[in-house]
Amino acid sequence: MASRRTPPSSVHRGASVDKLEIVALSKVFRAPRGAGVQALADIGLSVRPKEFLTLLGPSGCGKSTLLRIVAGLEEATAGQVLKDGREITGPGADRGMVFQAFSLFPWLTVRKNVEFGSRLQKLPASQRTARARTLLEHFGLARFTDAYPKALSGGMKQRVALARALANDPEMLLMDEPFGALDAQTRSAMQDFVLKVWEETHKTVLFVTHDIDEALYLSDRVLVMKTRPGRVGTMVDIDLPRPRHYEIQFEPRYLELKKYVTGLVREETRAGQELGG
Repeated sequence: MASRRTPPSSVHRGASVDKLEIVALSKVFRAPRGAGVQALADIGLSVRPKEFLTLLGPSGCGKSTLLRIVAGLEEATAGQVLKDGREITGPGADRGMVFQAFSLFPWLTVRKNVEFGSRLQKLPASQRTARARTLLEHFGLARFTDAYPKALSGGMKQRVALARALANDPEMLLMDEPFGALDAQTRSAMQDFVLKVWEETHKTVLFVTHDIDEALYLSDRVLVMKTRPGRVGTMVDIDLPRPRHYEIQFEPRYLELKKYVTGLVREETRAGQELGG
């Protein structure tokens, strides 16, 4: 079963230049004593413009580390990350990041949280405020513009975090298990919300999750990573029609893909446990 490849997706075909290219990338976390821990080894990966690509795999396969390197928050030990052919050397407004932790500043209002990145980019105050208010209205948060994060539910906090990531109009969204702290119903609603935002903006998205259903529901392609150290495993084309609705999770093709991807993840989890044991 592991050798079988699913049919290629028809989504976003025709793009001639990759938005993101990761070349021979490795990451070793140095230890005070000893050789350290190799988190990633020889990663090679391309992400197409406007694509929604998800990194999936067992704990310890380096998904979040790879995302942080793409974000410029972590340095690679070897290799390169290229966006539009130019090497990434640090954080940039061209990449918006959404974390699992809501990561909002509790001392700032909702509007000022959304404006934070634009302020760092020295956008004039009137433009910052107008952009923030437009996003908050679009995200159904207009009534909470002057509220503080403590007054918001978990799903609302993540909508604010997503609005903040979009406030600089980045070319890419990097999302690190953004719904991991939410209950099941809120998580499902946020998945639909992110799909709506992606269908409207067609940002290039690199998404990290442990959740197989989430990966299948959102993505154009899913990369199931190998572990210990993290390596490129099997790339799966998610050839499900868009726009997507929750009913698609009961259709035969979805169930076929879920069975296949679940098998890949279970295989990698067992391999990681054997190496760790």
